[in-house]
Amino acid sequence: MSSTTKSKSVHTVKPAVQLSKFYMACRNNDIDTVTQMLPSLTLDDIDQMEPNGSTALHAATYYGHKEIVKMLLAKGAQRTIKNRYDSTPFDEAQTDDIKKLFRRSDSTGSPTKDRFVGKNGSSFEWIFVKHDPASYASFNRESLMKCRNDEEFQRLCHGIRQQYINENGPLANVKLIDAIRLYFDKALRNNDPEEVVRAYTAETGFYTRLNEDLSQMPTHWSGTKHERSIVSILLFHPELQQYKYTGETHRGMIMSSEDLKEYVVGTVFMNKTFLSTSKDPKKTETFIACAQSAKKLKVICKYSIKHKETALDIETLSEFGHEKEVLILPYATFKVNDIRKSTGKNNDITEIDVEEIDEQVKWTKKSSYQSSHSHVASKTKTNANKNAATGDDDDSYDKMFKDAQEKGHIDPADLAQWGKSSFGTDSGADTYAKIWNDAKKGKFSKSDVAKWKKESGAVGNGDDSDLDSYDGDNDPSVFTASNEQSYATSKKFSSNKPFDMKKLMSQIDDDSDD
Repeated sequence: MSSTTKSKSVHTVKPAVQLSKFYMACRNNDIDTVTQMLPSLTLDDIDQMEPNGSTALHAATYYGHKEIVKMLLAKGAQRTIKNRYDSTPFDEAQTDDIKKLFRRSDSTGSPTKDRFVGKNGSSFEWIFVKHDPASYASFNRESLMKCRNDEEFQRLCHGIRQQYINENGPLANVKLIDAIRLYFDKALRNNDPEEVVRAYTAETGFYTRLNEDLSQMPTHWSGTKHERSIVSILLFHPELQQYKYTGETHRGMIMSSEDLKEYVVGTVFMNKTFLSTSKDPKKTETFIACAQSAKKLKVICKYSIKHKETALDIETLSEFGHEKEVLILPYATFKVNDIRKSTGKNNDITEIDVEEIDEQVKWTKKSSYQSSHSHVASKTKTNANKNAATGDDDDSYDKMFKDAQEKGHIDPADLAQWGKSSFGTDSGADTYAKIWNDAKKGKFSKSDVAKWKKESGAVGNGDDSDLDSYDGDNDPSVFTASNEQSYATSKKFSSNKPFDMKKLMSQIDDDSDD
């Protein structure tokens, strides 16, 4: 807060203002009442903005009530909420003792190394790439270009909230996962991707589990999983472009001598996970110094970020702004430039300098990103057959796939639009009813599509080349909506030539989502 006078005015009780019982207990250091009420309160209750423009954490912090501040932070109270004077709870702290409570620490109160120090070996965070590393990065990042406007952001967040971090989902037992759900609820409600960043920075078990899941994925894979949706948001949402970062940043690692042997000058690697780094090398030295490992080596890696698509400067978004965090996003490629032993007081630390390779991601030509807070303008299609030939119906395919993947159904209007743009068929006809019903179950049959085309007049009466027998789920011509690559093969259906589904499917990797 800019002045003590302003800060006091926020927390001063005025007769005309009705403040909550919980807020008053936190303000007045009523530990018994806080202890009694806290278990039954939701995080929304705890983070409630009071009529005076403050939260309970703001008040407890300003008045120096150490035990209550510790209780609120342990419960998951948000540290980034600003009061009416644009101050966070940390800004309200009057003493160093209170400020220390806001630093990232483990259960003993010691600074935690987990976020800025990799401890699971190099294979957990990245893969060494011997041939054409740019192609690896391009393949993975292009498959994630799914967050370019509000509608796509809402779809991705909805899938994450309902399938990945839901109450009965795979992360149900992760530490403070209810706080993460609150962040994503706010992201959906306010259409705000910054809440997704804040969820990642929060000291919960979420970021650790997310990176574990990302590390286990194949390195040349384009399937759709909800943890990859988080990568899509942070990579491509237009509102996050303002946080792009280039420059030097640092990260610690704990590794065996065998792991260290992999780092040879000139080798290239691609990171598979998010990497938390700091612009301040002293912060990294502090975290690495806290790492206790008699049999393993302490390493500090200095990253030289050259491409703006690679990292986000999230210092102003983080719950721990003093860490000066730069978040390196997955699927970037780096080359080892130098390896050395440090001298002086840090003579037990190995330093590795890595730099992004000049030939980074080879982007395929894409349409420009749309503004996050505006609707995507619709494009008039004057020639349906031309659009089908040139791929201008990509949006229809993308929307149908996302609906099938995340909502379990496909809108018949979208299917009708697809038929009209691809084959010039009448959207009012009911000939696509069966294929739509199959789509709702997550599958298409080549035979049904061929029959639909013929009945709709998209092919000649004598062309029965696609009308193979259908053998239910065992029919090799069926492909599922859980596999985006196979879903995209529907574009190969042509009114002029037969389509060999068996041959094409044999050439496609199995990318099915859970």
